[in-house]
Amino acid sequence: IDTRDKVFELDFSREKTQFLNDIAVLDSNNLFVSATDTGNIYKVSINNTPGYTVVAEGISGPNGLYFDRGAKKLYVVEFGEWGKSNGALGYIDISEGSPVYRKLTGPIGALDGLQAYAPGKLLFSDWVAFDKPGRVNVYDINTKEVYPIKLSRDVAGPADFYYDNKKGVLWVPAMLEGELLIETQPNP
Repeated sequence: IDTRDKVFELDFSREKTQFLNDIAVLDSNNLFVSATDTGNIYKVSINNTPGYTVVAEGISGPNGLYFDRGAKKLYVVEFGEWGKSNGALGYIDISEGSPVYRKLTGPIGALDGLQAYAPGKLLFSDWVAFDKPGRVNVYDINTKEVYPIKLSRDVAGPADFYYDNKKGVLWVPAMLEGELLIETQPNP
């Protein structure tokens, strides 16, 4: 950031993707990147010899990513098929020799952003449909329940968001409205 020098560049053209979407940090040398259009998730090396490998493929519109270092799980929300709102929440156990994508929910929406919310809970956004208000939901890893966060107003197109765990503030873009909703102490 200080020097503004380019650190590395990777060419994904052989992957035929035009929609690299989200990034999650594995460690100081590696990132995970989702490709929503091709259904792949990549592990990207950012060390002295940048490169990438496919971690998972065939996921229905992988979108938001969150890596839980303690559990060694990469959580993934799917956007699903365009216009069908059939995306799900799942994970990839990175500690396994051959990582496999496992779904935690059935088809529940057009999912976008994903982040840790509280111990054992994930927060994810759902567009629902392009002509209806979206939601921000909680997934309880222990009970497997999904329930919405109460927002102060409807949000059309809740995409990638930011939740400040220390301050309890949720920043949600309303993409279709061109606005940003800021919620203090959002509650389920």
